[in-house]
Amino acid sequence: MRTLLVHITSILFLLFALTTVAQAESREEAYFFTLTHRNGMLDDNVLQMLQLPDDRMAIMTNEGINIYGDRTFKTVRLDTTLYTPISNYRGQTHLYVDRQSVLWIKIKGKVCCLNLQTLHWIRQPFRQFKLPRQPQDVFVDHNRQVWLVADNYLMSADGKARIPLNPSFGNLQDMDVLHNMVYTFYGSGKIGVADISTGKTTETLSTYPENVAGKYSSTSLVAKSIDNKFYQIRTGKGGSVFLCFNPQTRKVKELFHCSYLLHTLNVASANEILISTQHGYLLFNLNISERPREITQLSLPDGTSLSTGINTVYRDHDGGIWLGTYHNGIIYVSPYLGLFFQPEKHYGKTIAIVVVSVVVILLILLIIRKKRKVKISSESASSQTASSEPFSSDSAEQELLQKARTLIEQHLSDSSYGVEQLAADLCMERTGLYKKIVALTGDKPVNFIKDIRLKQAATLLRDGRLSINEIALQTGFSSPSYFTKCFKSHFGVKPSEYTDFTNPIKKSTL
Repeated sequence: MRTLLVHITSILFLLFALTTVAQAESREEAYFFTLTHRNGMLDDNVLQMLQLPDDRMAIMTNEGINIYGDRTFKTVRLDTTLYTPISNYRGQTHLYVDRQSVLWIKIKGKVCCLNLQTLHWIRQPFRQFKLPRQPQDVFVDHNRQVWLVADNYLMSADGKARIPLNPSFGNLQDMDVLHNMVYTFYGSGKIGVADISTGKTTETLSTYPENVAGKYSSTSLVAKSIDNKFYQIRTGKGGSVFLCFNPQTRKVKELFHCSYLLHTLNVASANEILISTQHGYLLFNLNISERPREITQLSLPDGTSLSTGINTVYRDHDGGIWLGTYHNGIIYVSPYLGLFFQPEKHYGKTIAIVVVSVVVILLILLIIRKKRKVKISSESASSQTASSEPFSSDSAEQELLQKARTLIEQHLSDSSYGVEQLAADLCMERTGLYKKIVALTGDKPVNFIKDIRLKQAATLLRDGRLSINEIALQTGFSSPSYFTKCFKSHFGVKPSEYTDFTNPIKKSTL
C-alpha cells in the first residue's frame, strides 16, 4: 500500500507541476511585467533602485525619482538648483534612506535630498547639522544613521561619534557600522576599524598588495549581508574586482575580477549576490560555488530576449527581481518563476514530458490494482494511515507559522526586521519562505509580518498606557504617519478612532 501511496503522490506532484507551468504560460502577467513611462514613470532610463522601509520601491531615472507602491507611481522631477556639492564623491548614482524618511541621492560630486513623506525636495540639507564648514561627503549606514565627512573626520549626524580619517589612505569611499565598530573603506584599498564610542582606530587592514591598489582606486560600493559580511565592488583603470570582507576573521577574499566595469551590487541573501555589468549579469550562489554564473542574454516569458541594456538589478524583500534598463524602463520577475529564464528553456516540451510521465504512472497503477486484491479492512486501515499523514504535515506547517510569529514578536520594535532576517532565523532561503507563507496564509510574507505588528499595536491601543507615537515605534513602524496609514487600511479606522471605538466608557461620554 505504501508503494501505491508513493505513486499517487507522484501523480499529484506532476499534475501540480503541469498546472503551474500551464498557468505560467497562460497568465504571464501574474509573474512577469514591465513598467515604463506608459505606467507613470518619468522616463525609461533607470539609474538606480532601492526598496524603502515601507516596502515601496524608489527608482531613480534621468528625470527624477519614481516611487512605486500600490501598483501606481508617484514622481518628483529633479531640481538641479537644489544640488549641494560633495567634493569627495566620485561615483555614479547612489541612493540611501535615513531614519527621518529622507532619501539621499548622490550623483557625481553632488547630493540632493527628498522628504519621502511629503515628496518635497529639501533645501540645503546640511544646514540642519550646524557644521562649521560644508561636508565633503555623506553616507548612511545599514542602520539608517547619517554620517558626514568634514575636516578629515567621519562624524555621525547625531554628534555621538567622531572618527579621525587617515588622508594617506586616500579618499574615503564607503563606510558601515557593525557591533559598535565603524568600518571605513578607502580608495587605496585600506580598511579602518574604529571604536564608535571612543573614536579610536583600533586596526588597519589591507585589501590587496600595494602594487595592486592603484588598479581599483576609482570607485567602491559596499553592501552588508545578513550574516554580517561586507561585499564590495571596486573599479579602476585595471577593471573591476569583487571582494568579501569578514569582520569576524578580519580577512578579505577576492571572489571575482574582470577587465570590464561592474555596475551595481545587490546582496539578495547570505549566499546570493547579484551584480549588474556592462555585458549583462553576474549571479553568485555561494552555497554552490564561488564562481559566478554569467548571464548575457535573458529570455522572457513573452518569447522576446534581452541582451545587455540592463543598468541595475535589485531583489526585493519578497524575492522578486527588478531589472532597471537604459531605455526600456523596469522588468519585474516574480520569485515563482525563478531568477532568470534561459533561452533554451521551452515550456511546451516540459508539458509534453509531464503528460507522458502521468500516462506512464497511470498505467503502472492499473497493473498494481489488477495484481493486488486489497481487503476492505486493509483499505480502511490504510485510509486511516493516509488521513493521519496530512495531520502530521499540517502540524509541522502550523509549528513553522508559530515559530515565525514568535520570531517577529521578539523583534517587534526593530523596523528593519523583515523577510530576509526571518528566513535566516528559520534557516530557510527567502524564496522558499515566500512560497511557504503564501501557501499557508494566502498572503505575502511582508504582509504576514505587518499583520502581526498591527495586531500587537491594536492590543497596545486597547491597553491605553502608551501614546500612538510610542506604539508606532514599539511595533516597528518607521513613522507615526506610516503606522496610521497601515492601521486604517487593516482595521478600517485610524488608531485614535480605534481607541475611541474600543473604549465604551470613553465613547459614551463624548
